[in-house]
Amino acid sequence: MVKSFSAEVKNELCELYIQSSKEASSELAAMLIFGENEDKGDVVVKTQHAEIAARLQVLFKKSINKEINIDVLEKKSAYLIRIPTEMTEELGVYISEDGEISLDEDIFQSGEDKRAFLRGAFIVSGTIADPEKTYSCEFFTYNEYMAQLALELLEEFDLHANLVKRKNYYVAYMKDSTSISDFLSVVGAHKNMMEYMNAYIQKTLSNKINRQNNCQIANLGKTVNASVRQRGAIEKIIDTPAWDKLDEETKILAQIRLEYPDDSLEQIGKRMQPPVSKSIVSRRLNKIIEKAEN
Repeated sequence: MVKSFSAEVKNELCELYIQSSKEASSELAAMLIFGENEDKGDVVVKTQHAEIAARLQVLFKKSINKEINIDVLEKKSAYLIRIPTEMTEELGVYISEDGEISLDEDIFQSGEDKRAFLRGAFIVSGTIADPEKTYSCEFFTYNEYMAQLALELLEEFDLHANLVKRKNYYVAYMKDSTSISDFLSVVGAHKNMMEYMNAYIQKTLSNKINRQNNCQIANLGKTVNASVRQRGAIEKIIDTPAWDKLDEETKILAQIRLEYPDDSLEQIGKRMQPPVSKSIVSRRLNKIIEKAEN
């Protein structure tokens, strides 16, 4: 099965080396909050990606030196991780009596901690569209405050993002290619950032070539239609008294148009002796058309 671009990015992020316990705590806190499902006072994270489940194990070991259990839900092809309250609170993640999850924002103060937090949020709740199709990167969460926090952190890295509510979710999203490629760099997905930029460049070049081709086809169509009209007018008056009233240069120009039906006005002008401008060619041919239509 071909993996989606989102899955490729998440796999790369899950393989990143974790520099410090503080960085690990920031990434892990985001994963718990953005992947949250509260159950009986515990935080429950469910994922269909083995890489994400393994990343959670590594992060717990690195941050608070604790082991976690991962239940494999074979019928649903998913992994279930239940984290008790005492472990989440060590990370600055708290659950109120009514089940609301909150965060001690002191867990991240440095730029690297903030990068790690955004990385964790994306790993468990983010999506990014294939750049060959469209430009879109989104974070989903039930928690409006956390969505706002993600928005603020993105803005701190000069990444233009917006917030919208879709049904029960709050979604922080980016739609411009520059912000999305910069985001991939911020969170450490450098390999996929390069692939993203390559896809963007190829798409931009392809669109430019298509526009140029369409423009050339349109211009060619105009040239052909004009030539047909001009030749028709010339043939209509060539054996009439109206032809005899034309000056010699206009007659020569008309003969050149009949002989070279595919030439542009500029090319016809260059065949004259001496050469004349495109505007002169146009004016004289329009004069012939007027005589033919009157």
